Amino acid sequence: MHPIDFIESLVADEGRITEVQISVYRYHPQSLLDDRTTYRVPVNKLRATYERLAQQLSEQEDIAFHSVVRMGKTKRHFGLLDFQIADAKRVEEVAELLMSENRARRAALVHSGRSYHLYLGVLLSHAAWVKFMGRILLLNAREEPPTVDPRWVGHRLMGGYGALRWSANVRPDLLRVVRQW
Repeated sequence: MHPIDFIESLVADEGRITEVQISVYRYHPQSLLDDRTTYRVPVNKLRATYERLAQQLSEQEDIAFHSVVRMGKTKRHFGLLDFQIADAKRVEEVAELLMSENRARRAALVHSGRSYHLYLGVLLSHAAWVKFMGRILLLNAREEPPTVDPRWVGHRLMGGYGALRWSANVRPDLLRVVRQW
């Protein structure tokens, strides 16, 4: 299952979300440049838009899903997280902790081929999203390898929204939901 399936299900369950955001981007290692084109997409056109954009990608481009959603004029964020560790047990423990702390009824853990991603089914105000991003940084213990990718958090705070890769130009079949709550 691809993360788009989970997001479509989540948006349908929520019912109030009218628009989501995705982007086509080029990653530049060690750069502050955020080279991306963002698309605001009505929820009923998400899959068609994703598939159209995926067909047009160059080898250097990827598609990302953004945390930002709209409910009429109101903007909210899904809690998204990019893990740095490969330890599936630790990743699941953190996912369950964050679900409990944020009272999320649903979540999906995705393996991207390079790392794990968490999609937390909770809608946060921008201020609450900033606190969420700070909270996930605090999951990194001092004497252990980082649980959460701190560079991803920094880039996303600077961008003002979370973003997780939906395409995998190396092997598209690598991106898959491995657990849902």
